[in-house]
Amino acid sequence: MAQVPHRFHQLSDDERKALRKVVKLIQRFRDEDGRIPSSYMEAFAAVALEPGKGPTGYAEDMRTIQPIASRVLLEIGPKARQRPSALELVDRQQKPDSWRETEYFLTPKGRKLMRDIIKIMEE
Repeated sequence: MAQVPHRFHQLSDDERKALRKVVKLIQRFRDEDGRIPSSYMEAFAAVALEPGKGPTGYAEDMRTIQPIASRVLLEIGPKARQRPSALELVDRQQKPDSWRETEYFLTPKGRKLMRDIIKIMEE
């Protein structure tokens, strides 16, 4: 390996491995849509971690406000507002005990993406 100037931090093998996983994760999301923003990735992870919440709950998880969370959830769901086609990674349904609230969950396509991400992390 070539000598690296002292002003550049030399990464350990573990650090390199971890960063390569990050790159693979981003590439896997980009396979769904080449221009997917990180906010969509974060929303997807939030739904995968805790399905069944509504936009307000996910807004708290994502450290944003409910209208922004709602917009992002729609973009990764069945209705694209600003994209030519929907990503269809999550879907929503009305909560059984409330006419006003919705809950989000992964679609089969979203579950496949989640499994792919887990495989990358386990490498």
